[in-house]
Amino acid sequence: MTSVHQTAYPRRNADPSVKDLTEVYTPTADEVGFGSGLSHRPTVRIAVLLHLKLFQSLGYFIRLENVPIPIHDHVVASAALGRCSA
Repeated sequence: MTSVHQTAYPRRNADPSVKDLTEVYTPTADEVGFGSGLSHRPTVRIAVLLHLKLFQSLGYFIRLENVPIPIHDHVVASAALGRCSA
């Protein structure tokens, strides 16, 4: 059976698997470069990457305060930005 987050009305998964984190939420080098080109501030860059990756998977934007911690931490670690509070 198809999961709810894979239907026409996708939802974010509050506890994504390692496979989902790697396949869905790992920013590419081009995406990291895009964020870096917009700002030198790490909090802005991580916010851009979070919005980008979540929009790619959901098809709509969500508030950054509603981003699950595992997704936030994975994007930050993957982009080598250190711990950010975005």
